[in-house]
Amino acid sequence: ETVSFLATAVANIDQLYLQAGDTDAYMIIQRHLRTVSGAIVDAGGTVVKTMGERLLAVFSRREQAAGAAVLVRQAIQDASESEQDPMPPLSIGIGVHCGPTLVTTQNDQLDYFGSSVRAVLSLPDFAGGDTLVTESIYSDPAIRSQGLFPQKRVETVDLAGVPGVRVKRIAADQGAY
Repeated sequence: ETVSFLATAVANIDQLYLQAGDTDAYMIIQRHLRTVSGAIVDAGGTVVKTMGERLLAVFSRREQAAGAAVLVRQAIQDASESEQDPMPPLSIGIGVHCGPTLVTTQNDQLDYFGSSVRAVLSLPDFAGGDTLVTESIYSDPAIRSQGLFPQKRVETVDLAGVPGVRVKRIAADQGAY
């Protein structure tokens, strides 16, 4: 079945552990994952799993996954600017992809396998602190009509299991897409 995904990873994770130590880094990451999870749910998605500082979410429609990338960036910015409990500056890589996926039940939960999952999980590493959106997402007419990714740099990356994927890079410091 074709599934839309969003993956995130803390790009400056090594620096965080060095500066904050394991205990504080863990608490910062957990707070970050709650922030990201909230934005994903608000966009109509479901968090499939978290792996350390990484997160994988699934959406029923491409437009939801694309919109979630915008909401996640905004939620992270809002959390870092919060006067009550400001988040330390984290560099977050985001990847959005859609493709054929094997959906199965593992440990009484839905799980997702295949090259599309491997591809989206590797996107945040190539993104650094930016957002990478694959061609299957940014070329969708419904997403193009929303104007989420206009005039952004297109590049080609070799992702795990899927070489030569065209992606649009959206710099995190460009604000709204």
